[in-house]
Parts: sequence; structure tokens; C-alpha cells
Amino acid sequence: MILIFIAVDRVNRSQWQVTDFDKSKLRTLAEHGVEFYALYADGHRERVGVEAVVPPGSTDVPEAISADSPTIEERLDAMSAMLSQLTTAVIEVNPKKKAALQAAALKINQFSTNTKEKSI
Repeated sequence: MILIFIAVDRVNRSQWQVTDFDKSKLRTLAEHGVEFYALYADGHRERVGVEAVVPPGSTDVPEAISADSPTIEERLDAMSAMLSQLTTAVIEVNPKKKAALQAAALKINQFSTNTKEKSI
């Protein structure tokens, strides 16, 4: 099922949801290089011609799609874990880098702990 149609202007590097389905306007846009894509309910896009751009039949089109993003604490924990692993990997290659990486990981851990305490 098609949720929306998206117009893509590669020259001006922009895209927008099609809300005006006037064929003459859509043809004019296409003549100027705008491409049209159908966005399906399963998330995939498909390039379509002007004639295929019609008002979607569904009335339950979402206004906006949101995604949960990790909290700052989760990001800091992940960064700290990554630096710890990187420290281990770098030590094998260059032991002199060990102190600098350990100091960076310690600062991130301290900042993460302070942030968590403030948010409680």
C-alpha cells in the first residue's frame, strides 16, 4: 500500500511530500528534472512516473514518523565501552597510546556518572 508520494529534486538537493496532485503541475516539475517516488507501508521506495502520482487511497497516513533515540547516558556508556575495547586493541599495536586512551575513557565514565546522578 502506498502511503505518500515524494518529489525529489536532485539539482537543488531537496525533497518533499507531494500534496498537490494536479497533473499539469506534476508534468512541469518532471520536465525540470524532478523525480517522483512512491513510499510504501513496508518502507521501500519505488520511482514512479507522473501518471502514477495520485492521492493515496488511505486516510490513515501518519503526520510524522518518530523513532526512539538513545539517551545521553546510553550514548556515553556505548562510547566508554568502545574506548575500552579500542584501548585494548591499540595497546597491542602501540603501548604508548594506552595512557591517553585510558584517560579519555575515564573522563567519559566520570561525565556519564555525573550526568546520571543529575538526572535522578
